[in-house]
This record gives sequence, structure tokens and C-alpha cells, in this order.
Amino acid sequence: MTNEHLPSQRTNPRIILHVTECYEGGVGRAIRNIVRILPNATHLLLARGSGIPADAHLFHDVTNLPANPVQAFKAVQTVTRKLSPHVVHAHSSWAGFYTRLLPLPFPVVYEPHCYAFEDVTRQPSSRAMFWLAECLASYRTASVLTLSPREHRLAKHLNSRTPVHSVPNVPTLPIVASPTHTDKLIDHSVYMIGRAAPQKDPLFFVHVVQEMRRLLDNVEYVWIGDGDPKQIELLKRHDIRVTGWLDQGQMTKELSRAGAYIHSAAYEGFPLSVLDAASQGVPIIARDIPCFEGTPVVRHHSPIDLAHKAVDVLTDLEERKFVIARGYELLNHMNESNQAKALERAYAECGS
Repeated sequence: MTNEHLPSQRTNPRIILHVTECYEGGVGRAIRNIVRILPNATHLLLARGSGIPADAHLFHDVTNLPANPVQAFKAVQTVTRKLSPHVVHAHSSWAGFYTRLLPLPFPVVYEPHCYAFEDVTRQPSSRAMFWLAECLASYRTASVLTLSPREHRLAKHLNSRTPVHSVPNVPTLPIVASPTHTDKLIDHSVYMIGRAAPQKDPLFFVHVVQEMRRLLDNVEYVWIGDGDPKQIELLKRHDIRVTGWLDQGQMTKELSRAGAYIHSAAYEGFPLSVLDAASQGVPIIARDIPCFEGTPVVRHHSPIDLAHKAVDVLTDLEERKFVIARGYELLNHMNESNQAKALERAYAECGS
């Protein structure tokens, strides 16, 4: 597709090119949310990921991002020249590098969706390299979009001169104002949503499950998502049902029967899955990681403590109501209105 096929600036004044190497899971859902809450913009996609076929109709143009890094750099240069977006919105670390390593004639808004140097499973030398790369790339960044106070502080520490905007994540599922399971104890089922990979720490989830099984019988454990075959096998070996990636209707159906949601990730920007669980009135117990600082999310450090809290939520109605209320409190800030305003400010600051 060439420039002349795009809507004119008079009819559609803002053209946004979204770039990501992982259009699936949380990142894909986050981009889909932006398209939905900013319908007056023209959205283009340069990406790689399993979620593209189902969402291609949302974008005016879709181009595949090559897996080879050299080819990916070339694709960014080629697509931006061809489509002339007003702003390039880079989602996650590698897309951030591809769009900022070489100068582009268009402003780059960078949304890390959690910095790679926060990965506690990496060697210190690897984390240091990612930190250095982010520092250097920050000088070619029009602004950074952060999802939590923790991420905001990290962005300012990388480069205090780069504008940073707090853009709250929002749930990808419609909010259920009065879910049917807030005032009663229901089927025992415990969920986690995310890519089965070290970041989401399936092994931590397994440890929670093992402790819960010691405390309570007849509980089903479910992991919504896909990922590393070895991690999937780990989950299945411990009798945890793995659903693969689900569409909105399937996700809603699963969460409608959830007794509790356990978030096991080792590090995050701010997880959409927690907001999706909150939107359905599911009580959330999260691993105590920095992204949840200053939020009402109930959290604990150890798998044993998370397991005990989850059992309380499944067996004590008052505790269940309390934890559900914390989730709804979280949605008071992380909602579509606040996200749309923050995005508009960030894009306008770029002159787009």
C-alpha cells in the first residue's frame, strides 16, 4: 500500500504506525485497545505474531516484520518511508530498538511493556547490556509511555530529558458491574493468564498450586495462554489445564467461572490480564513485584503465602468480597477515558 491510499490529513489527521515483534498475548491486546479507543486515527501495523490474522481488519495496512534483525531494521525504514505516519508507536523492547537505532523522519513513541533489563532470570551482564541499549536509544525517543509508577521512574532514570507519559493499561474485556459470583462462593477454579515463559514464571505458579493442593481438594488449575513448549509441558505435568490463546468470548467464558486469579510473573510493565480478571469480578492475588507498588492489588512474596490467600478467597465469603473490591478499585484509575487522554497528550506532544 502506498501513501495515496491512506486517508487524507483533512479527513483523518493522525496516522499511527504500530510496530511490534510480538503481536500476541498482552501486547496484541494492548494495541487492539488503542485502535478501539482512538477510532478517529488511522492505524497501521508492522508486526510479527500469531494474533495478526484475527485482527488484520482493524488496521488500514498490515506489513510483516521479519524475524531477522537486519531485515527488521530495513522493513522499518521501508514501511515508514512508504506510509509516512505522523507517529511511530513502538511496542516492547525489540520494536523499540528497530525503530530507534537508526534515525527516522517521524517521531517515535516508545512503550516498553516492561523493560527487558528488569528480567530477573537474565545474567547481570545481559541486563546491563539491555540497560545500556535503552539509554542510547532514549536519545532518539519523542516520548516514553509507561504503565506504572515503577516504569515511569525507570524511564526518567534512563534519560531525564525524554518526556515520559503515564498511560494506564485498560481491561480488554467489558467490565461486569455486578458479576454473578461476587456474593457467593462458586466452583473452585484458579487461573493465570500469560505467555508460558520465564517472565510469567510458570514454575512459581506450579509452586502455588502444589501448596494449594495440600490445603484444599477439588480445585481446577488453568493457565490461559501459550508459549515455550517446555514451560507448557511443565504446567501439564502438574495437571494444570493449558488453554492456548483465547478470543474475547472464550476468555470471558473462562473467567466467569474463576474462583481466583493468581498472577505469578517475575516482572511486568503492568499486566492486562490482572485488569481483565478485575473487570469480571474475579478476586486477584498477585506476586509482590514492583509494578504493583501503590496499587490496591492484594499481593504476597512467596508461593506459600499466595496459596494461603487464594484458599481464603475460595472458602471465606467476606475475604472474597474484600479482594474483589480491590480489583474494582484498580479500575477506577486504569480505564479507557484516562488512557485515551494520556495517549492524545503523548501524540500531540510529538506534533502529530
